[in-house]
Amino acid sequence: MDGTELRYLSIAAATCKIPTFEQLAIWEALHSRKCPDALRDHIAGRLAASHALEHSARLGQSKHVAIFNDSQGAPHFQNHAELLSIAHREGLGLAAVSAHVISGIDIETWDAFDSIPLCSWGYEERYFAQMSEYQKKPQAKIKCAVWTSTEALAKSLGTGLVARAGTLKVAELNIRPWGWQASFKHYPAATAYVWPCHQYLVGLVIHQFKLNNPARIGNKLNTLLCAAVE
Repeated sequence: MDGTELRYLSIAAATCKIPTFEQLAIWEALHSRKCPDALRDHIAGRLAASHALEHSARLGQSKHVAIFNDSQGAPHFQNHAELLSIAHREGLGLAAVSAHVISGIDIETWDAFDSIPLCSWGYEERYFAQMSEYQKKPQAKIKCAVWTSTEALAKSLGTGLVARAGTLKVAELNIRPWGWQASFKHYPAATAYVWPCHQYLVGLVIHQFKLNNPARIGNKLNTLLCAAVE
């Protein structure tokens, strides 16, 4: 696993390797009814969160910090005020930690979105068809970029996907040389950045701030993910 630290935001990636999984699964199984794949994702996300906290400039070498979920499922550090967002997919975990920046992170495999409808979230299929033609990108990748932005926003709000359809809707999805940048109708102070990384799309939503160099962050995220899956 490895991490990259922004000025106010620490991001880390981790995989739950088989030996680690076997060591932790026994303890986790006593406290969880998760299936093996979900449990492995859960552990990978916690490992990434611990690593991001360790790489936080403010906290230095903090280790073995407990993480709990509130009543809405949002993760929090025990005895630390730092804001935390976790994402996981296929045994790979990502985490964003900050003392100042409200953020949310998500990771998805884009090819699965060929068969995933998003109409219940206020998006019509013709919207994705039009965007695909205009941006010269596969429709599944456009849908994934929209969904990654939507879920990262939900995580940044700490509510998860319990909001009414349309509340989290992307207002604009603009293609950039490094990926996509999105804005939201009901949350104008939030900006989403979506990067192609390895075989995934990674989305990061930040409130009140904007990244000065999204391409650099995307390159570092791609390096993190490639290192984590090796």
